[in-house]
Amino acid sequence: MYSTETHHFGLVYEYMNGLDLRQYLRNEPNVGRLKLLTEIARSVNSLHDLDTVHGGLRMVNILVDNDGTPHIAGLGNAYVLSHSTAWMAEGRTSTNQLSRSRAPELAGLGMSPSVPSSTHPTKASDMCAFSVMAFEILTGQPPFYEMTEIAAAYSMLNGDRPPRPDHHEASDRVWYMIQRCWHKVPSKRMSVGEVINLLEIE
Repeated sequence: MYSTETHHFGLVYEYMNGLDLRQYLRNEPNVGRLKLLTEIARSVNSLHDLDTVHGGLRMVNILVDNDGTPHIAGLGNAYVLSHSTAWMAEGRTSTNQLSRSRAPELAGLGMSPSVPSSTHPTKASDMCAFSVMAFEILTGQPPFYEMTEIAAAYSMLNGDRPPRPDHHEASDRVWYMIQRCWHKVPSKRMSVGEVINLLEIE
């Protein structure tokens, strides 16, 4: 909701009596993972169509209801691109917090000129986070699962990427999508619309 009087946004969440995506996949290892990924991409697309970016896409921020339908939650870092001064949620996470899914341009580590820093999340940074989530959904493990979160984050920020696992559910096209979406340069990442088009023909 958006107040034209106070110029503030408010969030109304549907009550969810379910599990986050990581918990759900542990309980339902044989579920159709490409279908889940496609539904998540459509939800991200709905946000992006509203000129809004999530800013914190990760497994724990996807809740799965009793019917197996994923829902995006954790919108405390959401950023409305067309109202850049209006969305200032209290307690929002700093953009330089490190995690595997943090896009390089948000890390504030003085990356190369080819990776300009950004002070707020973007649609491209959402797609970087989406790719990390897609990797875990399809392989069963996050990138660099053998490392601590901080060590893995630095590896990702330095441009390192895990090799394609031997056992996974990703076709050549889907693996290409993951590689494109976690590209270090934001302009080289796929849009969520391109991702949906690719996933729908799988």
